[in-house]
Amino acid sequence: MKLQRWRGGLALLGLSLIAAGSFTGCGKVDASRGGLMLMVSTDGPLPLDRVDISIDASDRSLLANKYRVPEELGLPTSIAIVSNGDATAQATISVTGWSGNVPLDRRDAIVTQIPTDRVVALNVVLSARCSSKLTVSVDGNAVSSCGDGNTCDNAGNCVTVMIQAQDLPTYRAGAENDAGFAGASSEDPGLSGGSGGESGVGGEGAGRAGVAGEGGSAGSSGSDAGGAAGASDEGCGNHRPDPREPCDDGGESKLCNANCTVSRCGDGVRNVTAGEQCDDGNTLPGDHCSADCRSTEACGNGVLDPGETCDDGNGILTDNCVDQKPNSCKLATCGDGFIDSADPGIEECDDASETNKCNRDCTKAKCQDGILNITANEQCDDGKETARCNEDCTLARCGDGIVNATRAEQCDDAGESVTCNRDCTRRSCGDKITNQTAGEECDDGGETSRCNANCKLARCGDFTTNPAAGEQCDAGALQTATCEANCKTPRCGDLIKNVATGEQCDDGGIQSSSCEANCKAPRCGDSILNLFSEQCEPPNTAKCDSACKNK
Repeated sequence: MKLQRWRGGLALLGLSLIAAGSFTGCGKVDASRGGLMLMVSTDGPLPLDRVDISIDASDRSLLANKYRVPEELGLPTSIAIVSNGDATAQATISVTGWSGNVPLDRRDAIVTQIPTDRVVALNVVLSARCSSKLTVSVDGNAVSSCGDGNTCDNAGNCVTVMIQAQDLPTYRAGAENDAGFAGASSEDPGLSGGSGGESGVGGEGAGRAGVAGEGGSAGSSGSDAGGAAGASDEGCGNHRPDPREPCDDGGESKLCNANCTVSRCGDGVRNVTAGEQCDDGNTLPGDHCSADCRSTEACGNGVLDPGETCDDGNGILTDNCVDQKPNSCKLATCGDGFIDSADPGIEECDDASETNKCNRDCTKAKCQDGILNITANEQCDDGKETARCNEDCTLARCGDGIVNATRAEQCDDAGESVTCNRDCTRRSCGDKITNQTAGEECDDGGETSRCNANCKLARCGDFTTNPAAGEQCDAGALQTATCEANCKTPRCGDLIKNVATGEQCDDGGIQSSSCEANCKAPRCGDSILNLFSEQCEPPNTAKCDSACKNK
């Protein structure tokens, strides 16, 4: 095999296509064979310095070369693929234009059913319209965002790579010149339909068309005798339906494709005038082209496709329709990670899940909003202070350090204090709650036999008179003129000698030899006859001597 350069063109010499997808060896083909002419050009001054071209059939590579532009390849150029007579054969084609390490355009096509009776033309126009769809993979290849099974077209749209050769126009000798090709002289009779030399202008044009035949008359001056599959003046686009054309409107119309076939969804030819967004050669949905060819079934195309709940095509992520992956054109919902700012589902926030700033219902999180937000460390949220929930959204309990008036808490010092009881009531002696922190020893709610009114344990000698404990006085366990050491009021006859009150003795108010009934010590001359020690009184009288004895 060899690749031979023509002026402004490139030819793949002597390759034959067979049903299995492989190619036979180089050699001539007879004039009855058809094939495919791949024509590559640009629609403007793309700064290309390299073009990669690959052609495969089934599992065999027919061509995989990288050409420097313009040193090895000038644009426009063309490549001829010759049929071997099998009408079921197909070819996989890829053309990529580069500027340095930056891909400017990549086109892919899988052409099926390459004809055996005519040469069809596949025109690839490299364009800056496709540059934005390309990135470079880690292995240095150009990758299109159109995805598998799709490619960019001449208008910059993503379309299917599948092309039925029967829908392509017939190649016309000289078509390269129509597209801006410089023409090419033919040096190989297997590709030339013109003269075997390089001198004839007609031979240059015929040499491109000669992919279907073996050349014209030897030594001709440039006639198109070997034109593509017997091409004539009849041609698609002349406004006259020729014998092999179902229609011809001089170009694309709603009823007629640009290749002069009747337009219908599923014919494999995208007809923009008829409103087609794609045409993958079938009318099955779910394969990146809808059953009516009106949608590429891509989220964001403005068409409600299968699996989508909406598609407004505006690319706005904050309205009622989220048209970006991974949401894939779904109605906006709380939790999708996009803030819906349009009626009726206006969201304050949407963090895709509960966060310390955003509630699970997509409202901004704040304590007392009535929504429990565990991520924000809320233990409860009743929208206000309740008996179970504090105003800071912690569970209410006495001893939490937060006064909860709804729970009837009067205070809460996170425990017992000098001013607050352990039950969160204000401390006061007599409240029946013993507050040891406040110095209380007891609290019976008032004076009892065990507890004084000052909340101290009752005992005689505590200087607190506790009548409930039987105390009549309390001088601190000391005997005074007003109080005995046993906390009783002093009185003669109580069997307690109270010196402070002037008692000299106290035998219980009964006269004895040692004590008068008035708690005075008996003595002669006290005017009190002590029957135990005296016989008379007063002394020194006619009947009573000085010792109170009878005379």
